[in-house]
Amino acid sequence: MIKNVYVLANFEYENGEKPFTMESILGSSFVVPTQLQGTPADKLISMYESRITPERIQEILSGESFSGKLIGYKFIYKKEETKYYFGEYYAHEYDKYTRGKARRITWSNGLVEYEVKCLDKSLDVLDGFWEDLSGNGCGDTFELLQRMP
Repeated sequence: MIKNVYVLANFEYENGEKPFTMESILGSSFVVPTQLQGTPADKLISMYESRITPERIQEILSGESFSGKLIGYKFIYKKEETKYYFGEYYAHEYDKYTRGKARRITWSNGLVEYEVKCLDKSLDVLDGFWEDLSGNGCGDTFELLQRMP
């Protein structure tokens, strides 16, 4: 049962130098109304494709602090997700290990990501969706205390 539909956006980003393209799953999602949650995936995605305009996706992109120009997008959903597993979150800005948790998410387009959360809310860290548990690309890492299936 699909409860949320997410946007995988391709956009061109300018950082003051040569523009480059990026692909990212936007943090905002569309909540599927309860009465539509049993709808087959292909039919549900087609419905969103026909009703949500590129202009609306650009608005969402802008609202998430992206200064990029939307090039393309597609709607995806979480196909499978594990439960959360606890571990040690290393916050490199603080040179500190603290408690954290993570779960693996497989998206409908085949992409696999890890949702990592630092449980120490006093730390300003870049937890969220990571490509793998070895790090977020900014220096933070996560080590599981138990094996994730």
